[in-house]
Amino acid sequence: VMTMEYIHGCKANDLQAMKEMKVSPKEVGTIIFETLSRQIFEHGFVHADPHPGNVFVRTVTGKKGEQKTQVVLLDHGLYTEVDDTFRRQYATLWKDLVTRDMDGFRQVGHEMGIRHPDLFAQVLLMQSMDSLNVGAEGEVVQDHMQDSEERKKCDHKSRAAAWGNMDEETQAKWMDLMQHLPQQIHFLLRALFIQRALNQGLGAPVNRFSVMATVAAQNSLDATFSGEDKSYSAAVSRGWFRTKLLLVDYVSWIGAFFGNIFLS
Repeated sequence: VMTMEYIHGCKANDLQAMKEMKVSPKEVGTIIFETLSRQIFEHGFVHADPHPGNVFVRTVTGKKGEQKTQVVLLDHGLYTEVDDTFRRQYATLWKDLVTRDMDGFRQVGHEMGIRHPDLFAQVLLMQSMDSLNVGAEGEVVQDHMQDSEERKKCDHKSRAAAWGNMDEETQAKWMDLMQHLPQQIHFLLRALFIQRALNQGLGAPVNRFSVMATVAAQNSLDATFSGEDKSYSAAVSRGWFRTKLLLVDYVSWIGAFFGNIFLS
């Protein structure tokens, strides 16, 4: 084992330690998802094992003497690397989900070798295509279950029931999708699922979809959203995109507020 540096801090799901350090779980969650998003959509070099034991939180002193929250990634043994073409295509998939451009999503998905893109959209969002609306209720309720064992039982039962209710043709499509996904996507999904679980452990303070979609759009193949198109119409489209993400955050906050009341 090669040790480069001793990192003092707490695990990213240690709420009590964060409280003692006066660190906001929402700030931690936001930093984590922004980091993952920039690794995937901007740099193409992604930590594929970001579980709480590999993500530490600490405070550092800023230039003006203020205390700042810092998130440190540990254990760099499992990474995946994607080239620029793949990175921008994958970013475009996320952008198309937010803008509900499913024709564009399917086209880019096929170009990347993703079979059954409509099913893959459900994998990314962890909800059905029918609920691809701003702040879909299914995700809000699920992400804000506070008890991890309750959530695991619910998820397991839901998956088992959903699989049992599928006809053989649909089951075959799901198997075909997962068996033929490009290898890099398996690693990206692994990182996404781990960080989603971490967000749940923090009380789901961050709308992961909104954070990831923002960074994805900035690095997509669409010149309108990447900022390469400087026209007025492109600026209006980008403004509407940001407005929609704000609506996502607002609806997510409302869902979290009432979800915590009913679950408490």
